[in-house]
Amino acid sequence: GEVVGSWAAQGFLRFLLGPTPAAQRLREAYVFHVVPMVNVDGVVHGNSRCTLAGVDPNRVWHDPNPIIHPVVYALKQHLRGVAQASAGIELFLDFHGHSAKFGCFFYGSCPTAPIAHAVFPKLCATSSTDVCFEQCHWRCPRSHRKTARYVAYKQLNVKYSYTMECSLFAPVGWFPSSSSKAAAASAPARDCAGEAGHV
Repeated sequence: GEVVGSWAAQGFLRFLLGPTPAAQRLREAYVFHVVPMVNVDGVVHGNSRCTLAGVDPNRVWHDPNPIIHPVVYALKQHLRGVAQASAGIELFLDFHGHSAKFGCFFYGSCPTAPIAHAVFPKLCATSSTDVCFEQCHWRCPRSHRKTARYVAYKQLNVKYSYTMECSLFAPVGWFPSSSSKAAAASAPARDCAGEAGHV
């Protein structure tokens, strides 16, 4: 999961720093604060969710400990400073990998939010076949209320706050051969937290 999220962040940076007119307009209009890795342990060691201390960094955003969760603590402090020193944060994106679904899709933070909250995911789905708008949803159950996207939305007042999930497997509509399906179905799950799709 962390490795997939890292690849997604790399693609985002390549686009943002690229020569296209769209990227140039974005750079002229906005200031981007990019953190390529929050869970460095996960990316380097291939963990799909946890640090080497066995902690899921995306479940401590509500109250990170500066000793046990130093990266999340520092990042939250930075975001709070940015929000206070400017007109606020316009958009928050958290990239992750998902172990159960195909394709890429977004999770929002509030099922009763105005329809405007669906515009950014819809634009992404319109411009890329990798993103499936039909798999996006906006509900945020109690178990997800310690995640980055929900804390950014609730505590930092970021109106447009999302998790972008990217499949560990393949895009939507990709169907492996029957033997591959059987092998995938019988493969045991291996992870310190059970599944890689952390939202």
